[in-house]
Amino acid sequence: MSKGRVRWISLVILTLVAILATASGRLTVRADGASPAEMLERAWRNAQDAGSYRFISDIDQTLVPRPIPQMIGQRESAIHLALDGAVLLPDRAYV
Repeated sequence: MSKGRVRWISLVILTLVAILATASGRLTVRADGASPAEMLERAWRNAQDAGSYRFISDIDQTLVPRPIPQMIGQRESAIHLALDGAVLLPDRAYV
């Protein structure tokens, strides 16, 4: 390789390292500093303030047998649920 190409590659690498070093402090910070419980409470308040809302949810759960002698030979099983519905506050809903 020529000296000019080595310098150019070194400059690009150093620039990338400098960008990553300055941005690394911002990458680990969450946009919302609230705890999961606070975020859930805020979502519940927003839903109540809206008055009515629709929802769609997909749930996948895998049940794994416990490692005890009574469950020898049993395999894990999967459950898949798809839910949708609507809520009309204060007293109507369908799922």
